[in-house]
Amino acid sequence: FMGGVLGSLAVGATLEATGGKDSADAWTAAVYILAATATAIRIIAAFAPETQPESLWLGIVLWMAAFAIFTVRYGRLILAR
Repeated sequence: FMGGVLGSLAVGATLEATGGKDSADAWTAAVYILAATATAIRIIAAFAPETQPESLWLGIVLWMAAFAIFTVRYGRLILAR
């Protein structure tokens, strides 16, 4: 939950500071989908101990992918200023 809140705040602040339109594009949607999926997988892993190692690694990979896309998409906007 907090990751989603912080992510949306970071997106909103970046778009406002750079003069971008205040709506999610496909890359931003991908970030949110990856982060939400990673969160769901980690919650499921808590209730299915036999799948924890694989589930936790999958969650880590999805979080890393979400952060990488966020960094490339919005880091470029911030550094361009």
